[in-house]
Amino acid sequence: AAGILHGNDGFWKLHFWLFSKSGRASDDDLHAAAAEFGWDADEFDRVRRSNETLRRVQADIEEGFDLGLASTPLIFVNGVEFKGWSAPLALTRVVDTLSAKNFPAKTATADHPMPASEAFVFEWRQSRARELPATPNTWPRGPASARLKIVVWGDYQQPNTALADQIIREFSATRSDVQYTFHPYPLNTACNPAAKEDENPLACRAALAAQAAGLLGGADGYWKVHDWLLKNQVTFSDEALRAAGGELGFDPAQLLAKMDDAGVAAGLAPEGQAGGQAGLQHSPLMFLNGKVVPRWLHGQQPMLPAILEAAAESGE
Repeated sequence: AAGILHGNDGFWKLHFWLFSKSGRASDDDLHAAAAEFGWDADEFDRVRRSNETLRRVQADIEEGFDLGLASTPLIFVNGVEFKGWSAPLALTRVVDTLSAKNFPAKTATADHPMPASEAFVFEWRQSRARELPATPNTWPRGPASARLKIVVWGDYQQPNTALADQIIREFSATRSDVQYTFHPYPLNTACNPAAKEDENPLACRAALAAQAAGLLGGADGYWKVHDWLLKNQVTFSDEALRAAGGELGFDPAQLLAKMDDAGVAAGLAPEGQAGGQAGLQHSPLMFLNGKVVPRWLHGQQPMLPAILEAAAESGE
């Protein structure tokens, strides 16, 4: 609104004032500031509340979203994104260095940001490949010699885990060069001391079902129950599992009894600990060929298919 009414000088005058207040300014504060600057405070308030001002703010937000902006600030210096700005005096040093070279003046039209579809892939490429912690009871799906190895820590009761798993399974269905390993990371401290919050009351029970299925039926049994659990998150219960057990190739009573085995429950703790060692902060946590996937959801749009295709094509 300050820019609309008072041009570039007005914009920056209010910009600096807002940051001097750490962004904490009430309507009354803004009205008083406008009067202090010698502006028509009532006109400023009217423009600030106008549809045109809102449209311009929303356009900025949409532009940031299209660029896959994950946090602010997003800074460009001479058209190149500067990622190291948070280091002490880093931005000052860059500006001083470039200023001394007397480059021609440029505007924001020289900025060349990546669209979100490329930024998400780029962030994965920039990750450093590393050895992932091993756990005693895992049943990888796919050949050990696979070019693309996908490792996921996730919660069987979490919708985003189900979405990521569906994308991975659809991607893998027509390929013979993918290996997929899933580690249960129940978001429930009852069976996973590494969990920070008890988000899903049935998370432990679902993880126990998958582990019990693997111990009883090997990889084939594990993945049958794994797939069933993620397709039936909303309706999952011991009763639902008992009803489905026969179709999944298990004696239902034996499967539920194995879930109650103390040894199976004890086996979940190492999975949670391994997830913590791998750097899990938000579930699911995914790795492609040892490189962490920093981000894979852009709003409601999954970028994971593009990342998987890039990983498969490059073999990185």
